[in-house]
Amino acid sequence: MSKANKRASKTRSLLNVQTHKHPKLFVIGTMLAINVIIVTLAAVVAWLIDESFTSVLDAFVNGSMKWLLTPNAVLGVENPATFALAVFVLIVGLVLFSGMIIGLATNMIKDFLFKKEAHEGVLRLQNHIVVLNYNNKVPEFIADLVHVKSRAVNVVILTPTAQAYAEKHLLEAIKRLGGAHQTLNHLNIFVKTGDVLLEQNLNELAIEHAQTLVVMSDDEKTPAAADLEVLKVLLTLGNLNIPDTNMVVEIKTSATKEKINTLKATVERLRKHHIEPVCFDRRLGQMMAQAVIHPAIEDVYLSLFSFEGSEAYRCHNTNFETILKHHSHAIPVMREGEDVYVYTDSNATKDLRSDEVIDIPQMTLNLDTQQVLPRIILVGENRKLPYVLEAFKAFEALHQTTLSIDTWSFEQLPELCKDLMQEDDPITLLLLSKDDGPSDLVDAQIIHALIHLEVHLPHPNKQVIVELLDPRNDRLVKEFTIENTIISNKLVALMLSKIALFPETIRFYDRLLTIEPSMSTRDDDALELMPASKVLEGPFPRHFTSAKAWVKGCYHHSQNSRVPIGLLRGDHLLSLSGNLQASEPYIIEQDDWIVWFKV
Repeated sequence: MSKANKRASKTRSLLNVQTHKHPKLFVIGTMLAINVIIVTLAAVVAWLIDESFTSVLDAFVNGSMKWLLTPNAVLGVENPATFALAVFVLIVGLVLFSGMIIGLATNMIKDFLFKKEAHEGVLRLQNHIVVLNYNNKVPEFIADLVHVKSRAVNVVILTPTAQAYAEKHLLEAIKRLGGAHQTLNHLNIFVKTGDVLLEQNLNELAIEHAQTLVVMSDDEKTPAAADLEVLKVLLTLGNLNIPDTNMVVEIKTSATKEKINTLKATVERLRKHHIEPVCFDRRLGQMMAQAVIHPAIEDVYLSLFSFEGSEAYRCHNTNFETILKHHSHAIPVMREGEDVYVYTDSNATKDLRSDEVIDIPQMTLNLDTQQVLPRIILVGENRKLPYVLEAFKAFEALHQTTLSIDTWSFEQLPELCKDLMQEDDPITLLLLSKDDGPSDLVDAQIIHALIHLEVHLPHPNKQVIVELLDPRNDRLVKEFTIENTIISNKLVALMLSKIALFPETIRFYDRLLTIEPSMSTRDDDALELMPASKVLEGPFPRHFTSAKAWVKGCYHHSQNSRVPIGLLRGDHLLSLSGNLQASEPYIIEQDDWIVWFKV
C-alpha cells in the first residue's frame, strides 16, 4: 500500500472514530467547513466579476459573508452577475447554514424531551421514596400513596423493567382506586430504566436525601436467587457514601434475615442504616391462616393497611389511659415500651387532644364465646403454604385445640370433590395461587379450580377462600361462590406503603400478624372479630353517647383487654374515625360483628 493510501486510510479511520464518538460536533464542523469554502469561493468569484471590490478580502467581508448573514444586503447589489452570485450564496446559506441550525436545535429539543420523559440524569429531590427493582406488588404499593393527603409524595423507581411497561401498570393500579385525577397534586412518580447494581444509576436518584429506600425482590427468580440479588443491592448501597437511611428489604426466606443482619454488622457503611428485612410470604401466610379462622378479617386488614380511612401510628412517651382520656381522634391498640400505637385518621390527628370528660357506660361483655372451626382443606402449594401451616400450629397451641387440616394438590381436585360430597359437616377450602410460574399464567389454576368446584362440589356448608396474586383478576372471580378473596400482592403492597412512609410502624405489623401467646392461652396484639349478639348484652340496637364512650366501655368492662376499632355491618367495615368524642350516638346492631384488638 502506497503512502498516500495509508494516509487516506488513516484519515478515514480517524474521521470514522470521531463520527461515532462525537457525532454532533462532527456534523457541525463539517457543515461549517462547507459554508466557509462556499463563502470563500464566492468571494473570489465576486472579486473577479465586480470591480467595486478592491480585494478578495473586501469581497469576503463586504460581499459573500454579508450576503450569507444578512439576506437584505442582496437587494443593494446592482451588478447583475454579482446579484446572481449573491442570490446563490443566500440560497446555499439558507439550505446549509440555517437548515443545520434548525435541524440541530430540533434534535437537541427532541433529545431533551426524551431524556426528561425517561428521567435520565440526576434527579434533584428531597424526602422521597426510592424503590429499587420492580415486581407486581409495586403498582398497588404506589397506588395506595394516592390516599396520602398531608403532603406530596415523590417516588423514584429504578428497575431493569421497561419504563413504558412499568408506567402502564402503575397508572392502571391508580385508576382502579379512582385516584388518577389526584396524581398531579399528591403523587409524583419517576420511573428510570437501569441496572440497580450500577453505582452511577444509584447516584442519580438523590439517595442521600431520600426518606426511605425500598428494595423489592424479583418474583420470577427462585427464592435463593432473588434473595442473593437483594444482598448484592445492599452491598452496592454500602459502597455509597449516604447518610443514615431507612431501608425496607423484601426477602423470600426467613434465613436471609440473619444474613442481612450479618452484613450490617460486617460492612462498615451499612451499620448506620436502619435495615428492615421483611419476609412478606411469612406475613401473608399468617394473614391467610387468620382469614380461614375469621373469613371477613381480610377486609379489616385491607382497611388497616391502606391510607384510606384510619390506620396505626406511634405515639411516644404515653400510655393507654392518657390516650383514652385526652386524645379525641385516637384509639390505643398496642403498647410498645414507653410508646403506644394508636388507631387514627392520620399521623397529624394522633395527638389531637380534648379535655371533655367521657363517662364509662354500663354494659356487660361475654368474652368466653367459643368458635367452632370447620374442617380446613388447603388446595395448592406455594411459598406461603409452610407459613400457613405454621400459623395453624401456633393457633392450636394457643387455644389448646386440634384443627382438622388437609393439604391437596390441584391435580387431586376431582378426587377431593368426591371425598367431600360424602360428608355434611362444614368445610373451608383455601385455594393457594401458584407464585413461581410465568407471569401470563398468574392465578390460572385458581380460575380453573373455581369452575370445577362450581360444577362438582355443590356442598351446602362449603366456604371457599381464594388467594389471588394479580388484583386485576379479582373482578373475574366475583361471580363464583366464594366466601372471600385474599389478594396477596395487594396486602403486601399496602403494608409496604405504611412501612415506607412510617418505618417505626414495622413493629406494630410484625406483632399484629404473629400468632404467638404472651402467656398460657392468651394471644395479645391480635385482631378479633366477634358477633355483637353473643358478646354484648341486649336489647338491640344498643346506643352509646359517643364512639369514645363505646371504646372506653369495652376497655373497662373487658378488664383492659379489648379495644374496638370498628364494626362489620353486612359487607361494609365501619371503622372508627374522626372526632370520637363528638356527641353523636354510636349504635350497635344485633347482626353487627365487633372488630377489636386484644391488648
